[in-house]
Amino acid sequence: MLVACVGHSADLDAEIAINDILEQCREQLNHKPQAGILISSVNTDHSLILNRINEAFPGLELIGCSADGEVSTQLSFQEDSTTLVLLSSDTVEMKACVARQISEDPLQTIQYALENTLSKQDEPPKLCLTTPECLTASSGIIVEAIARGLGKGCPVFGGFAADQWTFTETFQFFGTEVLHDSVPMLLFFGPLKTSYGIASGWEPMGEKRTVTRSSASTVFEIDGSSALAFYQDLLGPHAVPSGEFPLAVYEPGGSSTYLRAPFAYDDETGSITFAGEVPEGVTVQICDTTRDDILEATRHSLETALNAYPGQQPSLGLFFSCAARKLLLGTRTSEEFERFQSALPAGVPVCGYYAYGEIGTREGGSTPRVHNETFISLVLGDK
Repeated sequence: MLVACVGHSADLDAEIAINDILEQCREQLNHKPQAGILISSVNTDHSLILNRINEAFPGLELIGCSADGEVSTQLSFQEDSTTLVLLSSDTVEMKACVARQISEDPLQTIQYALENTLSKQDEPPKLCLTTPECLTASSGIIVEAIARGLGKGCPVFGGFAADQWTFTETFQFFGTEVLHDSVPMLLFFGPLKTSYGIASGWEPMGEKRTVTRSSASTVFEIDGSSALAFYQDLLGPHAVPSGEFPLAVYEPGGSSTYLRAPFAYDDETGSITFAGEVPEGVTVQICDTTRDDILEATRHSLETALNAYPGQQPSLGLFFSCAARKLLLGTRTSEEFERFQSALPAGVPVCGYYAYGEIGTREGGSTPRVHNETFISLVLGDK
């Protein structure tokens, strides 16, 4: 049986925070945990916290990262806090691995880390959770490398490490190590049951157009005109691209979409840089939303996950939301957690965080995608 617990502290003193968290976890978990996920703000002593966790639970298969906000059933939504998920099971095996110095060659380093771990297993993984860097390498290439290393059929979920909008240095955790430029991954093997939901709350408006010139995450032309002109034709001559108006990018040959949030723009060239790749040839539309629609998407995401869950009741609810959603929701950010928790069966622990981009596998088990401004629900168990 898969058993999960969550500890959470908003104390700024790392020693006090980890003492509180470990006490909370011990009260909930009667079994020795096999794996853990640590989510924390950038402003704490991560080494102290990781070493204390290792002292309490030697050999724990642990991953994690810094975030723009942390959420749990213990303290709801917090900033500058630390939360820890512990997992134990007598049927599901969990193994952590990490790819280091990914900026040198993300495809090779990530695939090598996965191949080294998978070669020691008798069966393919059922799930991969990841908490990667995104400031030193392309987020799209990171996710592509994970998908290649895992092969078909293994869903991938997670959120990119954040540093409270400074975009200077994020942290990733693996065992007792505090890392940069790395991709930690937690793999699940055995009779794991999972389901998920992906929703944003943004709705396309205006006509569909085609990206005619782009390079990685920078779009230069849409339908032969500058990307900036594309925005201003619809939003007005003085409008500037912002997170309130992301692009919906349509999957080739289908109607499903993923969002790309504008990150920067250049008045001279008319180019726009987004928080993720926008390939040439894709169809796009500008999107709009309201705070109510953003929050309604939270509910829709979880309901989709629960309706698809193949077991009786999940053991844990995880969610990955976007730092841009948090920025736009402002004082209503805590309502995301409230809507998420209220839809879950009583007693199911929850952990979530606000990331610099979300990772999720779309319906039908297709290749995982990088998402922006999106809420991803993931429920798991083995009942």
